[in-house]
Amino acid sequence: MDFRRCITFTTGAAVLALTFIAMPAHAISEERSVERLSELVSTGWAMEEQRQSNDVHAVQACGDAMRVAQAEAQELRAEIAATPGLPMNLLTAASMANRCVSCLPGAATSCDEMEEQLSQASE
Repeated sequence: MDFRRCITFTTGAAVLALTFIAMPAHAISEERSVERLSELVSTGWAMEEQRQSNDVHAVQACGDAMRVAQAEAQELRAEIAATPGLPMNLLTAASMANRCVSCLPGAATSCDEMEEQLSQASE
């Protein structure tokens, strides 16, 4: 996608043309991407005890936390996907976030994989 924009101003006999790079309104910086993905990993790990529980209240709490965290994960993945130039590891980690913050068995594996992708992105 080409985000270059050209604005031309005409004043009398002079013409001034400016070209600049515009990021989409929903773009996100690499630093902020890593920060938000790390927060999702932390949320996923915090849900582990609830995921392992047989207690009805813990399972309900996990479901409530999952709905909130997965909405954040989906929004973040869309922002990362729409931002040109970010390392592919961040998009990969964002793609794993939905499962990391779920109540499904094996969600912790996705959290581990997200951490690996974030580590590789910072190298």
